[in-house]
Amino acid sequence: MMRDRFFSMPRFLNCCQKDLVENWRTNVLRLVVMYGALAVIFIWISYLRYDYWDSSNATFYLEKLQMTDSQYRDPVWDAQFGVGCFYIFIMGTLSASLVMEFMKDRRRGISALMLPATTFEKYFSRWLIYTLGFLLAYAVAFVLADLTRVFIYSLVYPDFTQAIQTFPYGHLADENLFGPIFSTGLNTLVCFSLYFAVQSLYVLGSALWPKNAFIKTSAALIVVNSIFVTVLVILVDSLHFGPYAHFVMEEETALTLVTCLLFVFAIFCWVTAYYRLKEAEIINRW
Repeated sequence: MMRDRFFSMPRFLNCCQKDLVENWRTNVLRLVVMYGALAVIFIWISYLRYDYWDSSNATFYLEKLQMTDSQYRDPVWDAQFGVGCFYIFIMGTLSASLVMEFMKDRRRGISALMLPATTFEKYFSRWLIYTLGFLLAYAVAFVLADLTRVFIYSLVYPDFTQAIQTFPYGHLADENLFGPIFSTGLNTLVCFSLYFAVQSLYVLGSALWPKNAFIKTSAALIVVNSIFVTVLVILVDSLHFGPYAHFVMEEETALTLVTCLLFVFAIFCWVTAYYRLKEAEIINRW
């Protein structure tokens, strides 16, 4: 009999272990696919960027390499950064849409229902694996794909080995390399809040539509965004002619407000998904 009806750390750790052990093959396969996709893209980008190199280009890049780190830029880094930011959203939403994957199968649903753990522990275990755990897996896949690129092109262009360098993970805040996206703590928080807000929508979608959650959630978001943009345009037009026509908010204040709203929205979606799972256990019984 469970004495703690909401959360127990030992029971939660056992639940996490169960989810990881039962799905380790699937999770490893997803990690390999993620790594393979990033590696192929990085190799192709490097082929396009390095293909024009000749002896004069080699001299130019090797001379820049003798300067400070902030002045040297591998021609692949910009594209890698863009691809990394784009794919973390795509793959992150795919991962989030799998949080309630067990609900689409009656046998697995009954097995989850009979598991001696609270609904919160079951939900939090899968949320932790498919949201925060995904970020760790994506970082591993990105680093491995980048090392693969460097290794292959160091063999293809042995004269340029010094100029072909791994991605500068420690310089993401350098505006000279990657612009202002992560240049300040506030900008970084805005990016993370936007990522978690988008991902939380797919967590909620997986609770509402266990089958084909990614496709159904994406379709619903397209419809909702279309309505939202229409209403926003009408609202902005009305403000131009109303008492708020000359109202101007400072950029830092606006970014702080947007960050807070996005985090609140993400938490709202996660909590709603939890109650949807709790409701399914009581009513649907799979």
